[in-house]
Amino acid sequence: MPTGYTAKIVDGEITEFKDFAKLCIRNFGATMHMRDDSLDSDYIPDEVPNFYLKNIESSEKKLELIEKKSDEEIINDLNKDILNDIKYYEEKIAKMKIVCKRLNDMYKKALNFKLLSDDYLNYKLFLIDQLKTTIEYDCDIEYYEKHLKELNERYKSKKDPNIIRDGIITELRKDIKYYKNTYNEQKTRVKKANDWVQKIFNQLESEY
Repeated sequence: MPTGYTAKIVDGEITEFKDFAKLCIRNFGATMHMRDDSLDSDYIPDEVPNFYLKNIESSEKKLELIEKKSDEEIINDLNKDILNDIKYYEEKIAKMKIVCKRLNDMYKKALNFKLLSDDYLNYKLFLIDQLKTTIEYDCDIEYYEKHLKELNERYKSKKDPNIIRDGIITELRKDIKYYKNTYNEQKTRVKKANDWVQKIFNQLESEY
């Protein structure tokens, strides 16, 4: 039975060893970036995702901005973020209360469900178990209420703009260092993979 790599030999589409060998390169890590592409696709050299450079640029811009901001702007920005989080948790809790009431009402009905006979006991137990499991996992409102309380306390608390600024700067510098290191690692990986493939291509073209 032909494989995806030998089917073209069977069909007569591939008659040269070098073409078969080039196709089989797709099974190796150097062409991992093409794993979702059809085997019919021509080989494309790998590239480092632009994601890393964009994040470096974005973090550097944020760093430049934060260093220029006044103490008042630092405090206002933080309070704005906290208020957005408070709004999120308030809305989340309100929705959870509505959903949890529905679930608990349904759970009570399941508990009171009258069996036609003992043959339906497992069915009733299944209904109860499904609702009980969902309630246990999706109705932990206390967790969100705790965070909401902490956010309200944080919003009202006195804030030191220098501590806030220094904290943000530290995190941004860590991000920049991480993305730069990862970008350089990816550049090395991509070059090694592309060189590996190119050497095979060169050998196949010159010797076969």
